[in-house]
Amino acid sequence: MGHFGRTPIRLAWFGFVFPALILNYFGQGALVIAHPETAENPFYHMVPNALLAPMIGLATLATVIASQAVISGAFSLTRQAIQLGLVPRMQVTHTRRANAGRSTCRR
Repeated sequence: MGHFGRTPIRLAWFGFVFPALILNYFGQGALVIAHPETAENPFYHMVPNALLAPMIGLATLATVIASQAVISGAFSLTRQAIQLGLVPRMQVTHTRRANAGRSTCRR
């Protein structure tokens, strides 16, 4: 939240992410009700066979992006906890000065 703030994140969540998830889950539920044999993996059964390979690539890319977001979030939370004195001080070594951002944990 540090870069965007509360309001843009709420707008993105309630205006885009939440409706997309609801449509996806309702679609999967409808598919399973109509075709019970797809209950094993409805996400990939929703996609036509011709588009299955691109969907797997897209899902893989989304997984990589999400993992990087978790790593960045954990780093940001740890850095803020250090600055607030909630966690013992640790030395944070950045690979390059340009990657260090506006503030660092070194003191």
